[in-house]
Order: sequence, then C-alpha cells, then structure tokens
Amino acid sequence: MLILCVDDDRMVREITGDLLRELGHEVIEVADATSALEYLRHGDEPIDLLLTDVRMPNMTGYALARKAIEQRPSLHVVYMTGQEEGVSAPGHVLRKPCTLGRLESVLTHIERLQSAA
Repeated sequence: MLILCVDDDRMVREITGDLLRELGHEVIEVADATSALEYLRHGDEPIDLLLTDVRMPNMTGYALARKAIEQRPSLHVVYMTGQEEGVSAPGHVLRKPCTLGRLESVLTHIERLQSAA
C-alpha cells in the first residue's frame, strides 16, 4: 500500500513513516496539508491511504481529508491525534504515540476493505 503520511511534527512523521515501512508499505512523508494536497494534485502514484494528524497549522486533518477525497474519491483516510478525548472522525482514529500493533491492525482492516471493493 502507498501511504501519504502528513504530520507537522518532524519526529512523529519520521517515526510513523519508519513504522509503516517496517510493516512493508511505501510511504511519502509531508509536513503540512498544503504539501499533501499539492502531491495529490500532481503526483502520478496511486495513493491508497492518507494518514494525517488532526491538529496542524493552517488546515486541520479533517479539512485536508475532505479536500483530498474531492481529488481522489477512493482514498482511505486514517486520522492521528495526541488528544485523549473529544476527537470524532469519520473512519479510523489512531492515538499518538501509536504502537506498531495498533497501526498494523488498522492498516489490515483497510486492506481488507480495499480488496472487497
């Protein structure tokens, strides 16, 4: 699976990218929503999943997901957050820091959805 990983915190983004690669996925890491949308607009690769932080400067992960899905309607989205409560999102939400096992579980579920479609 090719995953676009978006987080404004460089360390979190790099660690998450490393975990995703350890699970056998290809990863494109970007630091903000604008860069992610630009990549989706001009990139030729078929991105399978958008993994985005919820709270980022200039645009939330929710707003990014809405715009990304407008560009690529079949795109799956997983949200990441450090908040303990009050996060409600359509789809999967991972709490940061995320364990390898939890990440693998969510990605396996999404892969099953993709293969069923």
